[in-house]
Amino acid sequence: GSRGCVHVETSGANTIYASTTTGLYAYNTSGTLLWSKTYSGVASSPAVAADGTVYIHSDDGVLHALTSTGTEKWTASVPGVSYSSPSIAADGTVYIGSDNNNLYAVSASDGSVKWTFNAAGQIYSSPAIDSDGTIYFGTLSNQFFAVTPAGGQKWSYTAGGNISSSPAIGVDGTIYFGCYDDKLYALTAAGALKWTFTTGD
Repeated sequence: GSRGCVHVETSGANTIYASTTTGLYAYNTSGTLLWSKTYSGVASSPAVAADGTVYIHSDDGVLHALTSTGTEKWTASVPGVSYSSPSIAADGTVYIGSDNNNLYAVSASDGSVKWTFNAAGQIYSSPAIDSDGTIYFGTLSNQFFAVTPAGGQKWSYTAGGNISSSPAIGVDGTIYFGCYDDKLYALTAAGALKWTFTTGD
C-alpha cells in the first residue's frame, strides 16, 4: 500500500491474511498468494472467526464476510471508515467501530445489524470482549465505554485524552488501555480507576 502498512491475521488453516490500503490478500505459509480482493480502501486489519470466516471493512462503509477461499458470504452496511478492526464474540457476533461515532453489532449468520451504539466520539479502538460478553472500547472524545451484548451502556469512564489504543483484559478482569495524555490506565470491570502509569509519551 501507499503507506507501506501490512496488517496480518493468521487462521487455523495455515493461511495468512494481510490487508493493505487497497485490499485483502490471502497467502499460504510458504508465501504463495492464494487469492486477493481489491476494495476502495482499507484502514483496519482483518479478523478470522473460528469457522474460518474472514471479516474485513472497506472504506466505502461495507463490512465483508468471506470464506477461507475468498468467496463473499455477505456484506453489511457499516458506514464510515473503520480504523477499528472487527472483534468476534463467542456467539459469533461481530463488533466493529467507525469514525462516524458508532459501534456496530453484526450477525455472523446473515450480516444483519443487530444494534448500533452511539459513543459521541470517533472509534479507532478495536473492541475487547470480556468472558461475560461485555464489550470495551475507547473514543477520540476521551471516553472509554463498557457496553452489554444487548447494546446498552454499562458504564463510561472519562480519561485525560483521546483513546485510540485497543484495550486488553487481564485474567482478573482488569481493563488496560493507553491514552494520549501519556498514561496507561487500569480500570476495574465496574469502571473504577485502579491506577495510572505515566509513560511520558
